Amino acid sequence: MLRRIRERFHPLFHLRQIPAFRSLAMCVDFAVKARVDGVSFPAHVNWLQNLALVIGDCGVEREERDHFKKSKL
Repeated sequence: MLRRIRERFHPLFHLRQIPAFRSLAMCVDFAVKARVDGVSFPAHVNWLQNLALVIGDCGVEREERDHFKKSKL
């Protein structure tokens, strides 16, 4: 339910429904290194898709952090 509310009121939710915006977003999305709390190595993430990780927002979903923690190099 919380995910549904978040998607409904997210600032880019309606823009993402427009095919032209999705095409533009794919053109400007690129991989960058980001630090994730509790993970000892930098993760390579897509800049636009994972902006919260890139700017260091503490509100990143727990599932994403756990996924990076389980990854082994």
